[in-house]
Amino acid sequence: MAKILPKKERTLETYKQAGAQVRLCKAAAVKAAVALGGVLTSDEYAKVSRALSLIDEAVSRADDRMFHDHPDIGDEYTRVFYGCLDDESMSPVDEEVRVLAREYADGIFS
Repeated sequence: MAKILPKKERTLETYKQAGAQVRLCKAAAVKAAVALGGVLTSDEYAKVSRALSLIDEAVSRADDRMFHDHPDIGDEYTRVFYGCLDDESMSPVDEEVRVLAREYADGIFS
């Protein structure tokens, strides 16, 4: 089981890196869920849906923790963990996270 970093190590850069990886994971998971929908029974697919819900819960907690750890950050950080990789960027922080996600994806497939 992963151990949470001490607060002083939970920098905004750490959150942006986590957000980028989560966005990449969620994008792949949604595509996989759609594909699985055609080959699983409804009971089997319910487990896939539950897994996606658990990821969403974890993302929400990470987002809450980021704003708790860094109460002085502004609205430009609201999309660190949210948003699609192919949407238009909503802020410079959003674009930074999207670029990181693309770099992580390139690293997976290279």
